[in-house]
Amino acid sequence: MFKRKALACLILSSSAVSLNSYAADGIINFTGNITATACTVNKDSNNQTVTLGTVNQSALAAEGVTAAAKLFTIDLEDCPAGLTGHIRFDGNVNEADPRILAVNPGQTATNVGVAIFDRDNLTLVPIGEASKDYVISDAAATTNTEYTFTYYAKYMAVGGAAGPGSANATATFTVVYN
Repeated sequence: MFKRKALACLILSSSAVSLNSYAADGIINFTGNITATACTVNKDSNNQTVTLGTVNQSALAAEGVTAAAKLFTIDLEDCPAGLTGHIRFDGNVNEADPRILAVNPGQTATNVGVAIFDRDNLTLVPIGEASKDYVISDAAATTNTEYTFTYYAKYMAVGGAAGPGSANATATFTVVYN
């Protein structure tokens, strides 16, 4: 009788083990590199103000219209050889168009946000998404290579014509290396 109970326990325990076994359906390989150094953001680019100025509300009279394009740069220095990368901008997104920045709390302008465009001044860089990748330094470059990312900031009308008032916005940026 004891042998039967022991055999029954052994059979039950082995079937419980097989219930917890899974067959692999595929493989995922994670690849990447750790760099000893990355570029340094130039101190003038690290905390900057881009002045969009004063714009007549008639310049922002319809949904999607932009005005006050201002060039700004993010300068890198001391870059090692063989880097590519992009910039990711983050901040409070506009409720009517989450691709652009909302104006900061307490600002009084309505139906407006700040849009960021790539160096061609045509390609919108959505907030929270990667900009285009650029070669920061090629493989043959020496150390201490410098690179400048170029962008444009513009007011953009959203949800109809923009209403007058203050329209400051804030973004953070991250340099992402590939």
